[in-house]
Amino acid sequence: MVMLVARNFDDLLRQGLTPVPTTSKIVHALTITQPSGTPLSTVTQANDTQSLTKVKMYALVAVRQGISEEVSRLEIEDKDVYCCLVPGTQLGVVAVCEKGYPQGIIIKRMRNLRENLTELKKFEIDEEYGDGY
Repeated sequence: MVMLVARNFDDLLRQGLTPVPTTSKIVHALTITQPSGTPLSTVTQANDTQSLTKVKMYALVAVRQGISEEVSRLEIEDKDVYCCLVPGTQLGVVAVCEKGYPQGIIIKRMRNLRENLTELKKFEIDEEYGDGY
């Protein structure tokens, strides 16, 4: 079985951080989580003041509230947090967005990420790199 490491996900996740010309709101962070809520890989905006500890907390709250294959939205503190499961795996994708980020855009991005990550069901996660950092 082929092993995956966290750094292999960064380029894919970074695509979800790309600004959208129709809004000034941003996606603060995207993370892939293990079933425990532990981040496997996390990317954030370059100059974002959002701490990695807070991103981990948002991901853990999302996992504890339950993540399904459909994209769902949680309001945590002053952020909109969107989450979904990667089909055929127990891995979650969590997006931390600025309040008011267009819901249609983030749902489309999450669905695209979910589709691109579906290939993960063929791989085994390398626990050595499973802390997300």
